[in-house]
Amino acid sequence: MYDEGGWTFPFDVELERPARLEPNIPHTLKVFVQDSILLAYLDGQVALDARMCDYTHRFFGLFASDGTAKFYKIKLLT
Repeated sequence: MYDEGGWTFPFDVELERPARLEPNIPHTLKVFVQDSILLAYLDGQVALDARMCDYTHRFFGLFASDGTAKFYKIKLLT
């Protein structure tokens, strides 16, 4: 991770939460956004909240770090 003009890439360490993810077991991730507030819940047990100060383009992405992941049944509701 490195700093580039005041923001870090690709993610902020402060926005990590520990979670035990066993291989081949599906998990549910729910993300809610209202104005500049983001709330994320993993399996209804692990929560993360963040502030999005410049959320003008409204893109999102999912990725895996230190492993692989498959994403199914993705829904985007507005």
